[in-house]
Amino acid sequence: MRTTLVADPAFPTSQPYNTAPWNYPGPESNASPPATTTDWMLVQLRTGTDSATAVASVAALLLEDGSIVDASGSGPVQLAVAPGSYYVVLYHRNHLPVITASAVDFASGAASYDFTTAMSQALGATPMIGLGAGGSAPFALWGADGNGDGLVTAPDFNLYS
Repeated sequence: MRTTLVADPAFPTSQPYNTAPWNYPGPESNASPPATTTDWMLVQLRTGTDSATAVASVAALLLEDGSIVDASGSGPVQLAVAPGSYYVVLYHRNHLPVITASAVDFASGAASYDFTTAMSQALGATPMIGLGAGGSAPFALWGADGNGDGLVTAPDFNLYS
């Protein structure tokens, strides 16, 4: 991933998910993100796969190595939820979202999850794109709005699947 966006004066210093379709009102901001930042991400925890089951969301920074860190750029993403199992959803404003294939155990209050290792890490038939030889790992989010109509819809996904 490239870090050219963070060097652009137009790079948002506040999280960009406060508009439709995300409507996330969070206060996250960072006027001096790390040089390795590629963009903002929205991380959501759900008790189920349906969008109505969201229990927590937070905007975070995506780094060039694919890791996601808190908005300060220096620590893990933190969401205030009770210990338990949750589906993790990642949203990026220019890509199709992805959800974990199964609930992730946050019983100890912390968890780590790596979508990049296998297509089966995400829910769906082809929820991600393989960047390696022959479409193998590492896996990444599908680029979206492929038809340029300003909307991320099924026809965008169909262009790539």
